[in-house]
This record gives sequence, C-alpha cells and structure tokens, in this order.
Amino acid sequence: MKYMIINMKALEPLKITDNGLEDTLKTISGTMIKGAFFKEFTGGKILKEENEKDKEKFKEFQKLLKEKNLYFYDGYLKKDGNYFVPSPLCFIVNKHKLKNFSEDEPIENIKNVFKDEFIEGDVNLDKFEYCFINDKQMNVTSIDIRENIHITKKMKEGNIFRYQAIEKGQEFYSVVKGSENRLKKVKEYLENKEIYLGGSKGTGYGKVKIGELEIKDFSKLKEKIFKSEEKEEKKLRIYFYTKTVIKDEFGNTTSTIPTEYLSKKLDISNVKLEKQIAKIFNISGYNNTWKIALPKETAIKEGSIMEFSYYGELKQEKIDELEKNGIGYMKDRGFGQIFINPNFLDVNKLVKYKSKKNEEKSKYEKIEDENYKNILKNIIRGKEKRFIDRRVIDLQKSGKIRINILNNQIQNVLSIIENGKNGNFQFEDKSYLEDLKQVSLFGEKLKESFSKFSDLEGKLIGKEEYKRKELKKMEEKIKEDELFRSDFELAKEILKNLFYYKIRSNKEVKKDGE
Repeated sequence: MKYMIINMKALEPLKITDNGLEDTLKTISGTMIKGAFFKEFTGGKILKEENEKDKEKFKEFQKLLKEKNLYFYDGYLKKDGNYFVPSPLCFIVNKHKLKNFSEDEPIENIKNVFKDEFIEGDVNLDKFEYCFINDKQMNVTSIDIRENIHITKKMKEGNIFRYQAIEKGQEFYSVVKGSENRLKKVKEYLENKEIYLGGSKGTGYGKVKIGELEIKDFSKLKEKIFKSEEKEEKKLRIYFYTKTVIKDEFGNTTSTIPTEYLSKKLDISNVKLEKQIAKIFNISGYNNTWKIALPKETAIKEGSIMEFSYYGELKQEKIDELEKNGIGYMKDRGFGQIFINPNFLDVNKLVKYKSKKNEEKSKYEKIEDENYKNILKNIIRGKEKRFIDRRVIDLQKSGKIRINILNNQIQNVLSIIENGKNGNFQFEDKSYLEDLKQVSLFGEKLKESFSKFSDLEGKLIGKEEYKRKELKKMEEKIKEDELFRSDFELAKEILKNLFYYKIRSNKEVKKDGE
C-alpha cells in the first residue's frame, strides 16, 4: 500500500456539516473528497454499460466503487507548509495561564496526564483543534469560521436561519491510501483541478483548488506530517489520528481497544488499559442517492489517546503493520488510523501558532495591554452595528432604494456582495444582473451600481453622518485601518442588510396574504 497527500486551498467558504446541522465541522470529510474524485472520473454524468462510449469506463468505475483498499482520510489544516494534526487531548495547563495565553505569551512546562498529576487550577487543553509539534514545542491553532444568514424555501415558517462555514483562503491536506495504480488514477483526475466540496455548491460556497499530488511510502508520510519517528516506551500509547469506530466480538460499539486484539496484533501479552483520555461522539451521514440519513455510529474522536501496560517486547515491524492496517470499522471512509508511541507527545512548551501572514500585518506596538485593545475594538464594532442599522432604516424610508425581487434572487445577489473584495465584485453571468430590472440603488440599475461601486459607497454610508474620528481620539497611536472597516466593507454590510430587510418584508407580506 502507498500513500498520497492531497493539498487543497478553499477558494470559497466551505459548508462541511454533519447531516444538515448548522455548525460546520472542523475537518473536511474524506467521503466528500472521495465523492469529488468519482465525479471527476465520470465527468459528472451517469455512465451506462449499454452505451458503447461508456462501456470501458463503466467497468473501471464499477471496480473503483467496489474497491475496499482505497481510503480517503479527513482533510486537516495546513499553514505555511506545516501539516497540522488533531491536537492530542492528553495535555493540561493552569487555567490562569491559559487566560493570558497569546502569540506573545507562550506557556512553559505544560503537563501530560500520562506523566503528571492534576492539581487545583489545572484544566484539559482541548480548546484548539489543531497543532503542529516540533522540537518539544506544541504550536496550536484553530480554523477560521464565518457565520452567515441563509434562506430556505422548504419551510413556511422560520425560513431565515444562521449557518456556519469554514472561511475561504485556508489550506488543508488529506491522505489517500491505496495501491500505487489506484493512487495514480486519483492523481490523474484530481491533481491541479478545481472541485466542489460540502453544501450550497455553486452559490458562492464549496470551490476548492487541488495542488500537486505526490505518492509516498508509509515512513515518508509519517516523516512529512510528524517530523519524527516513534519513541521507545515501556508503555504502549496509541494516538488516534482519525476518528475511529470500534466494536466488540458481539458487534457492540466500545470506547476502547480490546486488549486481546492488541495482544494478537503486536505479539505481546498481559495487555492492560492503564489510562485513557478520549472523547466519544455520534457520527451520521446522508445518502444522496436514496435521500435518507445513514444510521448513527458512536466513534472515538481524533486526538484521543490510550495507554496500555504489557509484557514482552514491542517489535517495530508489528507496530508498522498495525499502523498501516488501522483498526476498527469503516476504514473505507478514512476511519481507524492510529500511531503508536509518537515522539511528538513529549512536549513541554505551548505556543499559539503565528502564521507568516499575521507577522506581515501591522502590530499594536505602542499598546501593551491586550485587554484594552480588544475592548476598544468591541466598542467600535458596536458603534458600527448601530450605525448600519440606522442607515438601513433611513435608506428604506428615503425611497431611493428599490428591491422588488424574490427571495431566491436576493440570495444570489447576496452571494455576489459577500464575495466582493478590494472594491470590486465578480460575477460569471453579467446578463443575470441585467435581468433584475426591479432593483435600483439611487436611480442606478444593479449592474451599473456594482461596476462603479466607489460612487455608491458615499451614498450608502452618508459619510457626513459617520464620524469615525470621535473614537479615534481614544488612542491616537493606533492606525485607523487597524480599528475600522474600510468604506468598501462598511458599504457592503449596509447593502447586505438592505437585502435582508427585503427578505423579512417578503416573508411578512406572504404571511398576511395567507
């Protein structure tokens, strides 16, 4: 078996949810990536055996569908060329130190539950989803998430709801395991391609760019991701790299690895579970073909760790064999990948990862108090929100804004507004905007308004009413662009809220008509 790393970049926000839930997952489902590969392979069409042109490809596709040894793992975060892994759940820190934890204030001498005792004031370090560990230093980070308001026409009541999405611009990686021939086939159809993942595809969500793909053997894969080999230990510690479903001999789900199984696979005896730090959660899915929810399963969360004592000698070839094969059920969905006694668990310093992009940004060099800086920004955000609400009401009363379109059309316009950047809006079908004749902003059609948005900014904001300098006096040393949104971003928020106002109006009119 060989391995291949798929490098991905989110060109649009990603909705990766579990069975339609509002909150996004913090990983990219391996089954979604596998589905995208099948779509590229078939060209997005249904292959028919009786069709002479599809005959050979249909046979190959049937083989791929039945292939049991082609595994797509969940996609994890990647930053500045570093491959992040699910944060091990075994570390503990003092809660007071954690409150002051920042990019400029790391925490020294963090504890490990397998070596150290809990004392008063200690808490589990589980608030950061990902980490990159090197030279006994644990660099932690989280995925950037955005929240939006969306509309559904499937419900008569409550059709406006909140939705989370993974912010665009972030990089991820996934691992695919299979025979070299199968991996070459995946490489052929995915390398340097643009694919769609997750929900609301084609409406401003889901576009992902696949980069270069490289096939590796198992040892090279571990070196690439973990930067280290296993460490010799008297204990057997197992780290869950992916979520894992384990069942006993009777088919019942269990929250630990059966000791008899480890004895057999590792050729050791007297295996005993000493301690574990694990999270258990329910997983589900959805079959798009049959339009039904898949049965729920109980899984061990990625990042969990179990420690066993044993009698005998751990042989490297046995360790490699168990790691390569994985454990548990649903391995075809990327479940069950473990690593044994990884050296990266031996860390003593906690650092909040500082990306290269953040280092290039302007810094608050003259402000030492981080709390004061955050308070000041919150005050300004509150002032901006109150201003936006007031401007939306005033503009509606002025009669200078005309929006007489349906909610589904409004949603398409909102996607265009949301993706506006650096004073410009991009849309593939310009004729679509020309058809929206029932929308005008200050006497201009929507298409003209978007093409010369700089002229519209001042009218939307009403600059004479928005006096930013009043709050600027609170701290003369801070650059204005570090505290305030640009005119473009502020005007975007006003325009979005004008369309949201229309959605609510449409809903109220419909309700009165009933």
